Amino acid sequence: MSQLSPLYVGQLLPVFNLTLQDDTGSAVDLTAATMSANWYTAGSARAAAAGTLAIVGATAGTITYTLGTADTATARTCLFQIVATYPGSKTLLWDYSTIVILP
Repeated sequence: MSQLSPLYVGQLLPVFNLTLQDDTGSAVDLTAATMSANWYTAGSARAAAAGTLAIVGATAGTITYTLGTADTATARTCLFQIVATYPGSKTLLWDYSTIVILP
């Protein structure tokens, strides 16, 4: 997800197109998954991403992420993580991406 950084304070575009993959590089089937994302900033509690995650192609593992106003409200270096939750409490977490938000 290196395509997400750097960002700038107040930036809301582009909409990011991402393909979620497993450890072998195969697309993850997102059928029936509920998507979410979190921001982690040093010294702060986890914050739910303010933007919108949408599944574009469930079996191909493709999603879009549209930044929300609070996502880029302040300059900082943080971690961003995407989460897929399936019925029955199965949860998949993707590796953190370091995101730099510049003034």
